[in-house]
Amino acid sequence: MTREQMIDSLREGLCEVTFEKKDGTMRVMPCTLKSDLIPADMMPKGGEDSLREGLEKTISAIRVYAPESEGWRSFIVDNVKDFKLA
Repeated sequence: MTREQMIDSLREGLCEVTFEKKDGTMRVMPCTLKSDLIPADMMPKGGEDSLREGLEKTISAIRVYAPESEGWRSFIVDNVKDFKLA
């Protein structure tokens, strides 16, 4: 799956991403970029537009909202082992 396909899926709803962290451990993370799944107080100050801007700044990683952690996290695209809609 390409980076762009991952971003499109994340914008559609909640996805489950399995990836290798920098320390070598594996993590399964439910996450999203769908604005109505992100609490208003957690949205970037620029709103939905800043979600798109942030994605363009870093090509190797994708910044996402992780509901279970109630915060923003990121993963490196090349380290993704599995990606699916949750």
